[in-house]
Amino acid sequence: MNDLKEQTLTNAKIRITYTIKLFAIVLFLLSFKNTFAQKVEFLERSEVTNEGLYFWYPDKNGEKVKAFHYAPSISPRGDCLTVVNGYIFFGWYKGGMKNGRDLMISRKKIGSGKWVTVQLPHKNTLIGPKVNSWGDSHKTISIGVSKTDGTVHVFYDHHNDPLKYIVSKKNTAFAKDSDFKIGMFNKTRGYLAAGQNVTITYPAVTENDKGNLIVNYRKGSAVGGNEMVHVYNGSTSTWSKAKMVIRGSGKGFVETKDRNYAYAPAPVLAGGDLYYGFSVRWARKKADGVLNEGVYVANAGSTMTGAWKDVDGKTQPMPIQDYSPLLIDLPATKDGKGSSGGPSMAVSDKGDIHISYRGRGNDTKYHYTYVRKAGQTEFTKHSGVGKTGIAYGDRIYNTSINKSKGIITIQSTAAGEFKYRNDLVYQTKDTLGSSGVRLVDGNLVVIAEDRGDTKTDSQGIFSYVFKISDDNVSTPPPTSGDITASWYKVKNVSTGRFLQGVPSSTVIQTNTGQSGYDKQWRLVRTGTGSYFNIDNRKASNSNSSGMLAEGANNTIVGTQTEPVKFQSDKQWSVISLGNNIYQFKLKKNNRFLSQNSSNKGVLVTSGSANTTKWQLIATSTALSKTSEKENILQTDDITTVAVYPNPARSSFNISLKGITKADISISNMLGKLIYKNTTTSGTLEIINEEKFAPGIYLINVVGDGKSYQRKLVIE
Repeated sequence: MNDLKEQTLTNAKIRITYTIKLFAIVLFLLSFKNTFAQKVEFLERSEVTNEGLYFWYPDKNGEKVKAFHYAPSISPRGDCLTVVNGYIFFGWYKGGMKNGRDLMISRKKIGSGKWVTVQLPHKNTLIGPKVNSWGDSHKTISIGVSKTDGTVHVFYDHHNDPLKYIVSKKNTAFAKDSDFKIGMFNKTRGYLAAGQNVTITYPAVTENDKGNLIVNYRKGSAVGGNEMVHVYNGSTSTWSKAKMVIRGSGKGFVETKDRNYAYAPAPVLAGGDLYYGFSVRWARKKADGVLNEGVYVANAGSTMTGAWKDVDGKTQPMPIQDYSPLLIDLPATKDGKGSSGGPSMAVSDKGDIHISYRGRGNDTKYHYTYVRKAGQTEFTKHSGVGKTGIAYGDRIYNTSINKSKGIITIQSTAAGEFKYRNDLVYQTKDTLGSSGVRLVDGNLVVIAEDRGDTKTDSQGIFSYVFKISDDNVSTPPPTSGDITASWYKVKNVSTGRFLQGVPSSTVIQTNTGQSGYDKQWRLVRTGTGSYFNIDNRKASNSNSSGMLAEGANNTIVGTQTEPVKFQSDKQWSVISLGNNIYQFKLKKNNRFLSQNSSNKGVLVTSGSANTTKWQLIATSTALSKTSEKENILQTDDITTVAVYPNPARSSFNISLKGITKADISISNMLGKLIYKNTTTSGTLEIINEEKFAPGIYLINVVGDGKSYQRKLVIE
């Protein structure tokens, strides 16, 4: 392996633009209101605990007492947070340097309920002297959840140490709160695959589109480590044996002078594949204080255990040892000291790639962002700013925190571009510290420590949840109360034919008739995001279609199963085109639901044809007598139904203008029905009485043959 300085940029695909961009953030302290495009909204704030661990000792004789190695924050830190099926899972250590440090696992359903916490009989291990031992912030918690068998996987307290791993019993992850308890977790063990005990550093757990869990970690030292991978199969509830995917050491393979380790954050899932971005730390440069150099990226496939490719699709020999084909750039750093971490990366499902790399220190001159739009062959380099985020839909979302002021700012840019806009600036009540961020199914979750009291080893930890509606993913059409309780006729714009369920899981077809439950469909949220199952009204049995899913040769079939299902071949995004016209795009491959010349349901790559456009007609809405092809939903008069005050706290009013009798239902953002009533009054006052937790609610009013929807914010 050649020295990085000896490598050239011959293999790097990069177009450099040395324009330093200054991003001025105008802080409008909006709380719940957003004057920008209505894409991001605050959903809820909750306290996880008031006793999270912080490495700190009281001063002694007026002098500070060392309490930590590397950093004082440990909860949250690392891969300790995940969001699955609308639940937040968070691993943390209990406060108290001497009597605390217990391993804790907490869970909360987004939009409802409280945090449920399990205290496991294990502790974070201190290092250093026997008296006033130090905390080691490398010894983080990593957590993963299997959708397939409902197991919770916990890795904890590692820094080149024997594995400490706990897995729960099956169906624990999504059990009711009263069943989420210590008895559901098995004892700590030192192996994943039976008979293969491992030593581990920096484990990261990622779920792919197939429902597998992938854990990757370092085996070996910081300047001579190999990257190892195991895959968890939820169908068999077993881990594969370790596979080396990157070789940085090994007698007979890597000379002593060339030992190294490829430092990387957790891999990024996009379009069914995991992308791995890393920088290299060389053993021979350790004495000079040089850390992680270069920006390298690979497509590691769906499990990281098969063939890896460079960003242009060329397959590389495994395990990866020659990094040069994966090189994007060798950015300059202050005094040539490299970076303290690896590059951050976001990749869209279409293949847009965003990478940021920050040299050591605070000088932004040595911060860089690389962007390559899907279909292009070169990266554009932006010097003076290192900024990426998390891909969702067709945008990249960046979350930044002004810790001392307690401000969370969410910005986004179109994937493949570098034009960030402010989506939301949220003023918290807290002084924030270390944090973790996840964006899953439209839920952006921030977990942060409260540093209001700086002289403590036991502090608060808070959760903030924001709802994102992507530019190309709309919320579903109007519903009555619970989103799963409304049914629609789905009519093709081009042919006027109605989507029809058929028995025995055969290909879905369309029909000119519009009556019957086999032509009625509902949209059911999967988790809490902007993906849905599309479900037929007939009962799910051998004589019905059940949910829509991908079949052979780009056909659409029925699954004969009930929602909710989380496989990507059964999840659809709903794209609003206006006038009650929608498109449905499959999560698995971004193909559109369409109708072919044989009146069969099929998937197509382009959404330009009218055969990919569908009108949703509520079953409670009468069809026009004139022409079946001209049926439309009745329009909503915004002056008919008003909600005030909004935002509200203890009470609010619903004004009904010209409606003699109305059925009113109020649901939270998960579709859960919170309130239901029928009134003949012109104004209805609703007293909160703790029914409505702080957050966003959808009000549905049905009266005199029309349906009206309003949004309500409870502070």
